[in-house]
Amino acid sequence: MGLRFRLDELMEERNISQARLARDTAIAINTLRAYRHNWIKRPDLDIIEKLCQYFGVSVAELIVRDDASPRLEL
Repeated sequence: MGLRFRLDELMEERNISQARLARDTAIAINTLRAYRHNWIKRPDLDIIEKLCQYFGVSVAELIVRDDASPRLEL
């Protein structure tokens, strides 16, 4: 069982582009792309905290279980 970041869903709900998210959070676009596509093997807690604060969600709302996603190591 893997974990999946809900960035695409959260961005779509709030009509926020990847470029705007990068600008507003000071997270590099390449880093955001990796999180959006679940290419991250070991997530950075500082980035997770920034994303949770930006979207006003908990970690449980940002990261969900997904059997089809590669396994993330937290």
